[in-house]
Amino acid sequence: SIAAFVGLRSLTLSGCNKLTPEGLASVAESCHEVRKLSFAGCGECVSDVSAELLARGMTYLEMADFRDCPHVGRFAMAALGSSCSNLRRLNVSGCSVGMTDDAVLALCSSGQFNPPGLESLDLSRCGLVTNLSMSYIADHLQVEFGLDVTLVTLSLFGTGISSSGIRAVRDRFRRSTVKKNKSFFGFWPLPRPDDR
Repeated sequence: SIAAFVGLRSLTLSGCNKLTPEGLASVAESCHEVRKLSFAGCGECVSDVSAELLARGMTYLEMADFRDCPHVGRFAMAALGSSCSNLRRLNVSGCSVGMTDDAVLALCSSGQFNPPGLESLDLSRCGLVTNLSMSYIADHLQVEFGLDVTLVTLSLFGTGISSSGIRAVRDRFRRSTVKKNKSFFGFWPLPRPDDR
């Protein structure tokens, strides 16, 4: 049983599409030390409520990947924002049913992220996320004592966010540049001075 691994710091169950709610609850109750979590590709067996339980139980999370778990949404985002203050990277690409503007607002408005804050957010293939989410991100995910956002990478390919939505908040992403090609749309990190 996974409950025996109480000191576990990294947990990858990617592609496990036979997980049960009871099994996920057991993981949430037992694995409090997890820093890196991946349920990528687990599909519909990871519900919004299950992801919420995981976030509330794993308060040390630094990276969470719920890619292609379509129902992960508002409840999970609120729990990640309020419980996981060390979260730096979040991938919810392909969470096409649960990730809406309300889910983005839940993440951003409940976010109590420790500096440097949430730095990478992948919303690609979340078609219900629109320009409204850009204002939520710009208004709530700010660096301490400033107006710039903490995000350095923001993936928006396949969302309902338009180029005008990006332009409206472009000045808040000072550590990033807008990038648009066949596979990426969003904000990409600027090269560091040492890399030039």
